[in-house]
Amino acid sequence: MDFIVCCIMSSVNWADWVSIIVDIITGCVIAWILAAVVPKKMNDDRALKDFYINELKTIKDEYNDLCKVIALGKSNSIMIKETFKQLSMKLSDIERSINKQLRTDVNVNTFLTRTQTLVTGTEEINNQYDSDNIVFSPSTRNRIFECQDIFNKNMISAISSANSANRR
Repeated sequence: MDFIVCCIMSSVNWADWVSIIVDIITGCVIAWILAAVVPKKMNDDRALKDFYINELKTIKDEYNDLCKVIALGKSNSIMIKETFKQLSMKLSDIERSINKQLRTDVNVNTFLTRTQTLVTGTEEINNQYDSDNIVFSPSTRNRIFECQDIFNKNMISAISSANSANRR
């Protein structure tokens, strides 16, 4: 046995042994990075994207609920204004955070503002300001539904952008 070890040792010089050991260590480090670090980063990125997607969906649902309540004439002016204000603040915060964290360009708040301007600028809300339930005309409701459709399409695009964004 000593003869075999001596033959191997004599045929391979020290530089080759050091090179083999360095290659083994380097291979282990790369394997550890691929096995532990990369999946964790991917999971963290996925969790962040899922958070933003859920927040956008929540805002979309709240907006659609508001449009439904407005169309049914089951809201007063104060509730309408406050709900638009709250939705606008939430959406602005989420947009700012998504654009910073995911390095994308989400801009849906302008479409929310268009609906808000349309609703709060109507004659119905001005004439029925103190009423418990404001009833909008069919033409105003149709314009609100058009704004709602545009808002929803842009929210879907924002969700898609958040989902496909690559953090760096």
